[in-house]
Amino acid sequence: MNHLHTLRKPLAAAVLTLACAAASAADFRVDGSITFSDIVGLSGQTFSGQFSLDLPTASFTGDVPLTAFRLTVGAQTYTLAGTAPSVYFDNGQFTGLQYLWTGSDGASLNVTTGFIGAFEGTLDYTAADQKFATGSFTISAVPEPESYALMLGGLGLVGWMARRRKA
Repeated sequence: MNHLHTLRKPLAAAVLTLACAAASAADFRVDGSITFSDIVGLSGQTFSGQFSLDLPTASFTGDVPLTAFRLTVGAQTYTLAGTAPSVYFDNGQFTGLQYLWTGSDGASLNVTTGFIGAFEGTLDYTAADQKFATGSFTISAVPEPESYALMLGGLGLVGWMARRRKA
């Protein structure tokens, strides 16, 4: 019985470590606004979206392709279709996002981060008639449900251990 009592804490730590290692995907949210536009009705409008990726190893340096991407600007939604957006990592740290879309009519959208900061960027849109719009945005990480479950499990374990000590 005494051996089981001494193994409880290391076993709990091992289970929590394995649960943390299983979470290898990340979701991010993009929120911004159009700061200047010569396209009627677009100036001052907000835009939003999200993207997902599979996290690389802790020391990875290079491009990581996105697994999902959606950005809504005005009435238009841009997705992964026909593009290859990616994010950049330097020694395991997120350093930037690049998304370039070109329509068959000559319109284009360029979303870039990394010049101001990894989580701040600019959006440049050029319409088919060469009118343009520009805006700025920020990126924020979206906690995954597994993170909340892990946190609640850890709190429950701490509570259970505290109750056992009082008894």
